[in-house]
Amino acid sequence: MSDDVVTGVSGYSFAPPDLNPAQRREGISAFMRIKNGAEFLEATIRSHIDEVDEIVAVFNNCTDATETILRTMRAEYGPKLRIFHYQDRVFPPGSEGHKTTDPSSPHSIVNYSNFALAQTKCTIVTKLDDDHLAIEQPWRALARQARQNLRQDQLLAFSGINLIHPKGQLSAEPQVLLNAPISGKGDIGFFRISDESFFHHDPRFERFAKNRSTRQFGAFTYWHLKFLKRDVYGNYELAENPNSRFARLRDRLDDFDSMPFDRWLRKAGKPRPWRSLMAAMVDKEAIARDQRRQLRAGRLRETPAKAMLRLSSLQNLSSSSLGPAP
Repeated sequence: MSDDVVTGVSGYSFAPPDLNPAQRREGISAFMRIKNGAEFLEATIRSHIDEVDEIVAVFNNCTDATETILRTMRAEYGPKLRIFHYQDRVFPPGSEGHKTTDPSSPHSIVNYSNFALAQTKCTIVTKLDDDHLAIEQPWRALARQARQNLRQDQLLAFSGINLIHPKGQLSAEPQVLLNAPISGKGDIGFFRISDESFFHHDPRFERFAKNRSTRQFGAFTYWHLKFLKRDVYGNYELAENPNSRFARLRDRLDDFDSMPFDRWLRKAGKPRPWRSLMAAMVDKEAIARDQRRQLRAGRLRETPAKAMLRLSSLQNLSSSSLGPAP
């Protein structure tokens, strides 16, 4: 079902020519795949949209206020926010359905991801999740760097900091998740679209492959709010997939440790000589080395406390008072 605001799609199967690199306009497209993302969706869009030329928001199987929020924001931002409803059931990462489904099937998250990617219209593309709160200065600077200097063979990577409430203190200032403090280790960033840049199947998840690309770490550009959600692993259908790796993570959630941001920052930025040697040989180690250098340089000037204040100012639409779209 489609209307003037939301385009519905069913039965789509991706093919690389759908990316259409030769017909794209100069600029930056961001694309989102959203399932029950109402908690932080508005803040994600508002904190990123000024530095891109469009956001393509694709939602699937949402039972919360996601569609209502997107429709309301479309009235504000117009065609800069383009909305699609991917109507086929999609198997989540970690599920048996994902492991066994052909990646070109409408039910595959690989196909779903490639649909979202193929709807973008600009030459430079990046992916956003619905729980990414942009850190203003580094996000702005990196997006402008991508506009000016991004090479065809380059993926200009960015990362986020995972935030979580201290154990048993849901009203306390969020801290850094020690079990996995950094979100994104070179797999998300700005890239120039080509007919070889799309998602592939991995038994664990969808894997993005930009062939012959050189990865360079750009900046920490967002706070990752996933672990602040009311239901952290709710989108993985764990009742139907009890053997999912996300079920094991859910069961350990109460044991996750955290650390105040300033303490973690001092610890995380320390040089690690043996890993620096590995960076010359291993791509991900080079990303990790450059991440530590930025942390030492003090480029993360916003604190979680300030981020939460800014989050409140960006959430003009209360997801608690909005139901699903009719």
